[in-house]
Amino acid sequence: MGSMAGVVELADTADLKSAAVRRLGSNPGAGTNYKKEVDVVKCGLMHTDASVRGGPKLPRICGIGVYLREARTKEVIVQLSENIEECSSNEAEYLALIRGLEIALNLGFTHLEVRLDSRLILQQIQSQRYHVSLQHLSMKVQSLMLQFSSVHLVHIQRACNAVADELAFRATKEAIACPGY
Repeated sequence: MGSMAGVVELADTADLKSAAVRRLGSNPGAGTNYKKEVDVVKCGLMHTDASVRGGPKLPRICGIGVYLREARTKEVIVQLSENIEECSSNEAEYLALIRGLEIALNLGFTHLEVRLDSRLILQQIQSQRYHVSLQHLSMKVQSLMLQFSSVHLVHIQRACNAVADELAFRATKEAIACPGY
């Protein structure tokens, strides 16, 4: 993934956490000012999406996209484009959400608004009624959400999820060995 100004590349979540704190430009020994700055960074706005490509004669290629911004300043913190194991599109949507929640937790976010374009995933999490094949993924999401002070899930139209959609698509595109797929 190419580097952008102000974007921390996802290499190691421990590095991300320290980079997010370093980027604040505050001195940890300075007392309450540092604490207040860190509290601001803990409110995030995240978009997640998944892409599944393939067909009857082609292997299924799956990718996820996670886009995380600091809520108040809108500063981009993470842009993740990642290949995942072969799975259904609903499983991929869950895996994108799980990966995003894990990243946000590792970066110390405590309040998070998550925007996703999968109405099915949102409805399953809110109603706590799942298809049996997705239950383990939904339970993982619920477990991660309990670790935040607050998580608000919001359904958005696909057009409003363009960055996460592009990140997920990029993961599948880069994985395809056949030119012109």
